[in-house]
Amino acid sequence: MARGYRSLVLTAIGWTAMGGLCLEGYLLESRPAALANFGLSIPDKNLDLGKVWEQRDLVRNMSLRNETNSPVTINGFQTSCGCAIIEPQDLVIPPAGERTIRLKIDFSRAGFRDTNSPVRDFHLTFRPLISGLAVHPNGWTVFARVEKSLFINPTELDFVGPFICGQPIPKKAFSVTSRIPIKELAAHLDEPGGKVCVLEVPGRPFHRVVEVTPSRSIGPGNHLVKLQLQPVGPIAGRLPPVNAWVKLNVLPEIVAEPPTLLLIQEGPGSSFRPRVRLFSRLGKKIIRTSATQESRTDEKVSLIIKRVEVAGDTVAIFDVSMRRPPHGIHTTAIHFKLFFDSDMPCAEVKLLVFYGKPFSLPGGLRIDKEGT
Repeated sequence: MARGYRSLVLTAIGWTAMGGLCLEGYLLESRPAALANFGLSIPDKNLDLGKVWEQRDLVRNMSLRNETNSPVTINGFQTSCGCAIIEPQDLVIPPAGERTIRLKIDFSRAGFRDTNSPVRDFHLTFRPLISGLAVHPNGWTVFARVEKSLFINPTELDFVGPFICGQPIPKKAFSVTSRIPIKELAAHLDEPGGKVCVLEVPGRPFHRVVEVTPSRSIGPGNHLVKLQLQPVGPIAGRLPPVNAWVKLNVLPEIVAEPPTLLLIQEGPGSSFRPRVRLFSRLGKKIIRTSATQESRTDEKVSLIIKRVEVAGDTVAIFDVSMRRPPHGIHTTAIHFKLFFDSDMPCAEVKLLVFYGKPFSLPGGLRIDKEGT
């Protein structure tokens, strides 16, 4: 029996998407690999890939030996990771003979491409499906130390802020480093998007600067937008993409105070005259405003907005009557459209309104008057 091989004792820990067992194993140095795998063996040197750089199409040839006195027919291979395939899938190994198999690994599907660790451990278990056997061999485990091929710093670019909706946001930059010269670097920023500019660094072919300018059309709210970078070229195209994140906080330009109203019926045909302060964070003077209720299908619970006026520069006073107020509390929204003292386009703001008849809350608290 040939020496220099190691066997693998494996336990099943799950199933792969290919229908094969996901295996976890440990080494039994005292038994030849051929005994654990029905006379099949692979040299140890083929199972240790050493240090490799992260790529989409790593290929390694392995020698699969048949140490029995009978031919062995293989009808395919099962792997513990969908990132790898074995070729050819079907082969016959003659008695005391060997065949070369090819292991192909796509590290972009190995589950660690978004981490920024410079080196990561990788292991993959595979086993042959031998014709005529109800029980399949334990298989072998391949080991590798995978060096990250593309680095981005920082992985999350915080624009700090907050910024005001519709106003320009100053650009910020990522630094990108590759293990091989980058001919071209494609960049894509997810919605709501913005401008991305990839700049070369003179005298540094392994480096790029990626400038990001978020779109002025980004709406209010806290945003976390994905930026994906993909090297392009005959060699660089083999590198997997790397993701980074753009973080920013955008405030609405127009503010309504209070942001909500509570209108409670005190009798038939209740009417209200709320005061809402509307102002622009950019200091624009409001000269005119209009208001409309958010459309509803139930006419019984509608509010009627009779008149809207501006007191001073910023306060909207409007008359509201409630038609057929419902029992309990309901919600609607009033949309204000604001017009400024210049050729600036109008702006809109939404006011949330709770309304209905008096009601009691648990504990005896009674809501029975207009409030905020």
